[in-house]
Amino acid sequence: MSIKIKLFNHQSNLQNNKIDNFLNPKGSVLITSVIFITIVMALTLGYYRTVMGERINYLSRLAKIQAHYNAENGLGKNYGYIASGTFVDTVFGSSEIKEMSGGVLKVNFFDTTATNLRTNFIGNAIGYATYPGFDGKPIQVTDTAQIAYQPVGFEEYMYFSDRELPGGGPWLGATVKFGGTDDLEGKIFSNDVIQIGAGNGCPTFDENAEVGTAKVFNYNNGCNESGVFGSGDNEITHRDSMPEIEWPPFVGQDRVKSHATHTFTANQFILAPGSTDRDKLVMTDIQFFDDYYVVKQWKYVQPPYTSAFIFNAADRDSLKKDYPLKYAQMYNPNAYGPNVGGYDSYRDWPLFDVDNQAPANFLDYVTYQQIFSNEDVIWIEGGQVRVSGTVRGRFTIATSGPQLYRMHFDNATIDTLFTNIWLTDDLVYADSQTSGAVTEGSTNRMGLLSGANIIIANTFPNGKKNSAIASNIKINAAMIAMDESFVVQYWQNSTAGYYFLDGQFIKGDGRGGSAFNNTGTNDYRGNIIIYGSVIQSKRGYVKRNQTGPYNIMSGIGYDKDYNYDYNLRDYPPPSWPEMRTNDGSVNLTLASYGVN
Repeated sequence: MSIKIKLFNHQSNLQNNKIDNFLNPKGSVLITSVIFITIVMALTLGYYRTVMGERINYLSRLAKIQAHYNAENGLGKNYGYIASGTFVDTVFGSSEIKEMSGGVLKVNFFDTTATNLRTNFIGNAIGYATYPGFDGKPIQVTDTAQIAYQPVGFEEYMYFSDRELPGGGPWLGATVKFGGTDDLEGKIFSNDVIQIGAGNGCPTFDENAEVGTAKVFNYNNGCNESGVFGSGDNEITHRDSMPEIEWPPFVGQDRVKSHATHTFTANQFILAPGSTDRDKLVMTDIQFFDDYYVVKQWKYVQPPYTSAFIFNAADRDSLKKDYPLKYAQMYNPNAYGPNVGGYDSYRDWPLFDVDNQAPANFLDYVTYQQIFSNEDVIWIEGGQVRVSGTVRGRFTIATSGPQLYRMHFDNATIDTLFTNIWLTDDLVYADSQTSGAVTEGSTNRMGLLSGANIIIANTFPNGKKNSAIASNIKINAAMIAMDESFVVQYWQNSTAGYYFLDGQFIKGDGRGGSAFNNTGTNDYRGNIIIYGSVIQSKRGYVKRNQTGPYNIMSGIGYDKDYNYDYNLRDYPPPSWPEMRTNDGSVNLTLASYGVN
């Protein structure tokens, strides 16, 4: 019995010890609890810290956005500085900042020259905003906004004229009108009264065309406003009494010259009286070949060659020996010089048989260069230039103003050479379609800026002799003829009645080579296919026929296929002239927006 009792007591003691240990605060349960509570508190504090950090990061990002919008607000409030051409640099004081709801630290406006050599008008602003830090104190952040505007250039226009009068050649008629053969797109503007409607009907304007004049529209031959421009939802944008555009763009021409990467002089042989070189002019020819171009220059003289206006065999042989020109040396004998009948002066008669080839002998060249480049500004000083070929890259070709020179036959006679650009064959981009249409997004650009006319030469590739060998001319270029026109060489033609004389008046220059008197009443040369823009002082003729002084049908010249190259709105040819109104204001277009 005793043994059993002892065992029972021993087990009871063990259980009591366990209970005591469990209830004792110095035991393991308390330690575990403390550890558990510590972990929970640490996690809680970490969570709260993370939440606070996220909140502060959020407030920081929000403040950055607010600062940017404040900077934009600063630009918007001070936009008038750009519009007025007043450029400022404004730093706001602390008292001003406290009073401002916008939160703008600084706004400045300035102008600079962009990579395309066009002026950029830039607005720059710094905005600020604050957010609370961990200690509750405000932290300031800033952000910058910038906006750049660029003046609109002449490349914006498919067609522009200073005066709606004919120019660029002889036997000019009355005011030129938009007629039934005109189908135009893009922006069209004239500083003069725009005459709508000719004997062949009313013009057609593309639905996206924008037509403007500094004066008014004058409707003729049954044409009227709603019939030409539509009405209601289908009305084509047209406005009159708009600000006149400054003409000619001499500032733009000077800029082209000052930024020329290549200059070729064509007046280096025009010397003082008594010199045998006094009438030795220089022709420049530029032909493009995909990724390079070739520049050739050679000497020539202007007729008449002797004081008696006699061109005999001995004179011709002498000229060939002294002037290896291949230009103006094969003119037929005649007794018609300046001031005879309608033959007024060289200004009216560009006397060139431009279809003659360049010298075959390499030694006859004044200049012969092959230039590998994808961007150039080419300046021709004191002379004319022929242009053709396939263009890859961005180029501008420009000629200077008129050049005085002494006539070969007489020391006392001074004439004027007008620095024309002659298109002797197609001038197209390397990525253009075979039709001459430019590719959307093409980066190729060509600008032709003439100090005189831009003339489609009477050459076989251009449809000479009633399209005897080829027809049409394709042109991918922005073109400006400052004095006077984009025009066809209609005065050198192959018709039976207008190649030389019409009664006592000269209506054609039939003295060049064998370009004339073979094709009856027609010297039709095809289409002028333009993808670009045409800017001119006066409107040049591209076809002469009834009812004008050339009373023939279908007549001399081309039909029109004019199209605007919308790629020009992305960026113009290098150094291409800006456009200003006569009051000095500038039309601006957004060039870029973002942070500086």
